[in-house]
Amino acid sequence: MPFDTPLRVELRPSRLLTGLVVLMTFAALLAVLRSDLPWWLRGLSSVLAAVIAWREYRRATRPWHGAVLSHDGAGRWRLAGRAVSCEGRLAARPLHLPGLLVLVLSDAAGRTHRWVLARDMMRENAFRQLRVRAWLDTRPSGSVTLVPDGEGDAEGDRTQVSRSR
Repeated sequence: MPFDTPLRVELRPSRLLTGLVVLMTFAALLAVLRSDLPWWLRGLSSVLAAVIAWREYRRATRPWHGAVLSHDGAGRWRLAGRAVSCEGRLAARPLHLPGLLVLVLSDAAGRTHRWVLARDMMRENAFRQLRVRAWLDTRPSGSVTLVPDGEGDAEGDRTQVSRSR
C-alpha cells in the first residue's frame, strides 16, 4: 500500500483498556479500604472512587462506538464519531507500546489531543498500518531508497536514506 493513499480504520471499544480501568478501580478501592482513615472517610472515598471509575469507564468506551480514524495521506489525521470529532496533525512522536499506540495531535486552534489506541480496537492488520503511518508522519523529510545487491556498505546494509531539506 503506498503511504500517500488515504487510510480509514473503523474503531470499537477496547476490552484491554476497559480491563485496565476496572483493575485500577479495584486497586484504588483496596488502597482506601486498607488505609487507617476513619470508617466514614473510607466509605466516602470508596463511593468517590466508584463514581470516578464509572466516569472513566464511560469515557473509555462511549466515544469509540462507530468512530472512524482516518489519515488523508498528506499528514492530516481525523477522528469522527457520534461522541467525538477531532482533526489535526501529529504534534509529537507517537508512543509505541506492545498492543498500544498513543497519538498526540494538534488541531487548528492549537489544542492538543491524546488518543490511546489499543490493538483490539480495530481489525487485525489496521493496527500495524496505523503504527507505520504514524512513524512515517514524524520522520524527517526524505525517502528510503533501496540499493542494489553488492553496492551496500561492508556491514551488509542494503538501504540508503536520502534526505532532502
